[in-house]
Amino acid sequence: MLNEDTMQKLHELKLGEMAAAIRNQSQDTSITKLTFEERFGMLVDLEWSKKKSKQLQYLTQKANMKFSNACLESIDYKAERKLNPEVISKLGNCNFLRDSLNIIISGVTGVGKTYMACAFGNAACRQRYSVSFQRVPQLLVDISMSKADGSYRKLMANLKKVKLLILDDWGLNTFDIGQSRDLLELFEARYQSGSTIFVSQINSEHWHELFSDETLADAILDRIVHNSYKIEIKGDTMRRMKMP
Repeated sequence: MLNEDTMQKLHELKLGEMAAAIRNQSQDTSITKLTFEERFGMLVDLEWSKKKSKQLQYLTQKANMKFSNACLESIDYKAERKLNPEVISKLGNCNFLRDSLNIIISGVTGVGKTYMACAFGNAACRQRYSVSFQRVPQLLVDISMSKADGSYRKLMANLKKVKLLILDDWGLNTFDIGQSRDLLELFEARYQSGSTIFVSQINSEHWHELFSDETLADAILDRIVHNSYKIEIKGDTMRRMKMP
């Protein structure tokens, strides 16, 4: 067993899992039958797994997704929903993040759009990408308030640098000129450097009508629509289907 000085150094190096495993190994006589390389490999694997687990927990908590346990494996592929499992699986590999592409998920209320977006978000967290879940109405309020309290630059910087931004309830309300300018700044900064998932009841073909200024609308949509995968979930609301 290592002496206490060495054990203390392991803790200072934030290798607590390795230190605990060494103490446990000293009480397990079967461990002595293993080679040094095998024992050392076990210690490294334990420490690596612990750190990866903590990192995943941190990313998912920071993402603050509406459905924190959503997973792609639980998506309903009933025929009436018109979903392509191959496309969902391909996007679940998160290659769209490496290429800084977007996803647009549309459909009527209650068909599972937000759940699917969160499932993609959790898949991204598992691959160690940063994720942020935002409801657009509240986000616009936060941006407006940040201008008043002086935190606008910090808020926008955080939104710009996150690898996957999930915007829920996109198009629930129309955007005035000030909001449109903020969105243009955001999407211009994220263009070809980050990905966004848009969750909307409105098909992207009608998004131009959401903006009060035609020029700003053209500029914004040019940066988000043409480099997006589009998923339209058909069928009736699942909320109604669950009613007795």
